[in-house]
Amino acid sequence: PRIERLLRVYLGLVLVSACVGGSAWYLSGAGLGKSLQVFISVLVVSCPCALGLALPLADELVIAKLRRLGLFVRSSDLWSRLSGVDRIVFDKTGTLTLEVPELLGRPLDALTVDELGALSALVADSLHPVGKSLRESLAGRGSFSPADGQVCELVGSGVEFVGGDGRRWSLGKAGWATGVTGDADCVFAADGETIAEFHFREALRPKTREELAGLRSGGREIFILSGDRIGKVKRLASELGLPEENCLGGLDPEQKAAWVRRDGQGAGTLFVGDGANDSLAFEEAAVRATPAIDLGVLERKSDFYFLGRGLGAIRAVFAATAKRRSAVRAVAIFAISYNLIAVGLCFAGLMNPLLAAVLMPLSSIATLVIIGTRLRTI
Repeated sequence: PRIERLLRVYLGLVLVSACVGGSAWYLSGAGLGKSLQVFISVLVVSCPCALGLALPLADELVIAKLRRLGLFVRSSDLWSRLSGVDRIVFDKTGTLTLEVPELLGRPLDALTVDELGALSALVADSLHPVGKSLRESLAGRGSFSPADGQVCELVGSGVEFVGGDGRRWSLGKAGWATGVTGDADCVFAADGETIAEFHFREALRPKTREELAGLRSGGREIFILSGDRIGKVKRLASELGLPEENCLGGLDPEQKAAWVRRDGQGAGTLFVGDGANDSLAFEEAAVRATPAIDLGVLERKSDFYFLGRGLGAIRAVFAATAKRRSAVRAVAIFAISYNLIAVGLCFAGLMNPLLAAVLMPLSSIATLVIIGTRLRTI
């Protein structure tokens, strides 16, 4: 739609210029033949290729090259919004870290058959990294069956259900269902009483520190917003070389969204998240990205998503945006210069329709060559 509007404006200007040029020659007494030569030459020589061909080609080339890097663009206006991004906000678990953390120790060994069945029901359809890890750990234990019950999720806190025996089973943050805080990553409880505490070891995505350092060197500030315990987030900040004040923990979905929205900062924010607890913050950010395409939670809301274990795609999309901007600027300079010179020659009576018909396709080829050359390497 934006290109279509620009094309309409451009064509209007060309038509006005042709009428002005032809009329000026006619009124000067040059005769109808010369006036028509000027009029037709302006219409023929003026080339909208920079708008109609070169810009769509630039977008296609950039998107294709990013796709080969494992990054997939979903929004056609991504480039203009990315240009205004001056800070990048990451969720922690499953975004900066790998999708499935490792369960520490053997806490499942102490659970009864009924407890294992209830826990299995709680994590059966979980999309959260902790739920995935517990589901994998429960696999192969054939001495129990998942309990029956409708699991209800409280986004940012945990999941629960009421079993056939009337007991309320829950799995979530320490202090959520039991009211007792602690250093556990996750607490399994029944009727508000702790049954088991789970601790996990998270592994950072490969070269995360290097990728964040590269993004910071590009002039963008890095933040972490996490629902995890503040202590874990601060330790991660130290490991990644980030200022502690930029890394916040213990946030629920509404607090994440409020932080992104604060003082209008969302207009310059790229938010990278992976779960339902990031959905509200996603809506407040100018640009949205996710590495989690198999969950169906944020993929539909994202402007781009990326595959692979690392975060290199994020730096790649900023580099591609800069390359595209440079290519578009070069084409715009060429197109403006060409049209001013060509129309000037028409107004001076030095251009005829035949020459104009030769120059116009040559200028089209030139704009395409400029785009191809500028975007050869991304």
